[in-house]
Amino acid sequence: MKDFSIFVEGNSDRRFIEDYLFFLSEQVSQFILPENWQDYIHQTNGWTNLSSAKNEVERNIMIRTTRHGGVNLVIFDADADANIMGAGTPADTVIWPIMD
Repeated sequence: MKDFSIFVEGNSDRRFIEDYLFFLSEQVSQFILPENWQDYIHQTNGWTNLSSAKNEVERNIMIRTTRHGGVNLVIFDADADANIMGAGTPADTVIWPIMD
């Protein structure tokens, strides 16, 4: 299995992705999760923190994953900025399962 890292914004996003991956592992026989698979999901606490100089932990995880030939998957929802449309305004989101 390829090395991978999944980056999400917040705690509820992390729970959603964990639930979705667990669902896939139960429904699709070829979809097998590695041991400690939850450790591959990283919460950035906001989209601005992903590339922030203050957030070296996530950046180092991305670099390590890439160096090992893995895949970095960034899943950020499309909530509108509070200054534009009001906090928490949802947009349509679709997640497509990716299988090797």
